[in-house]
Amino acid sequence: MGRTATLTAAEAVERLRAAGMKINPATLRAALLAGAFPFGTAVVANKEVVCWVFPRKLDVWIKENLAPEEGG
Repeated sequence: MGRTATLTAAEAVERLRAAGMKINPATLRAALLAGAFPFGTAVVANKEVVCWVFPRKLDVWIKENLAPEEGG
């Protein structure tokens, strides 16, 4: 299996920032916990937010929401 099954919040933030979104890992964790993004999920375990970001879903979301429109 050559692909990573999930990304850390920091890894996901790197991709989001590269696409032009201003975000930090803490904000991403909070947003995932609130269900604000479809590309991952989060839970509170031992008073800490643990999140899972799914790379393919993140890439699709970035393409659909942050990528510049073609021809425009």
